[in-house]
Amino acid sequence: RPPAVVEHFLDHLSPSAYSLALMLAALQYFDEPLYAHLVRSAGLPVDIIGMNEFVEWFFVEDVGGGLYKTHDLLTEEVRNSSRFAPGVTEALRSAAVNLEVRTIEMPSIGAQRLPQLFTALVEGWQAIKGMRRDDTEHLIDTGYNLYDAGYWQGLTQLPGISPAGGSHPARVSARFFAALATRRT
Repeated sequence: RPPAVVEHFLDHLSPSAYSLALMLAALQYFDEPLYAHLVRSAGLPVDIIGMNEFVEWFFVEDVGGGLYKTHDLLTEEVRNSSRFAPGVTEALRSAAVNLEVRTIEMPSIGAQRLPQLFTALVEGWQAIKGMRRDDTEHLIDTGYNLYDAGYWQGLTQLPGISPAGGSHPARVSARFFAALATRRT
């Protein structure tokens, strides 16, 4: 059962805001371009709550530099509840495509946020029982793009790099990039 505060929060959202809250909580970290992408990819109404208002009202913290973070309680409940698993998977897939595209040609503004968004994506995938092959390929391509763009130091501390982390594709990818990036130091 979700903590009472999370349950109360979710029960009082409109269907569109509910969907958006679940997508953002699945990722935990997001920025404005990712927010806009998720709204579009989910087919949510264009007049859905604006990002600034969402940040102000919905368990979201502005962590600086254009990066936002959903509250740990909300993220933990969304990632760990089988009730939300299909929505979490779709949010991660959508975010993976967005981040891969954004890391192919690093933007002049906001590029420094991409490693944290990638870390959040890796952690989010690790909460899902498995990954399709194409999901794993998006994750690896994005990691390589960050590595090639000079953001390799952030790849040494991805979640799940412990050898005891198992054989989940996101954990194996994290260990691979940690090993690759460590060779550069």
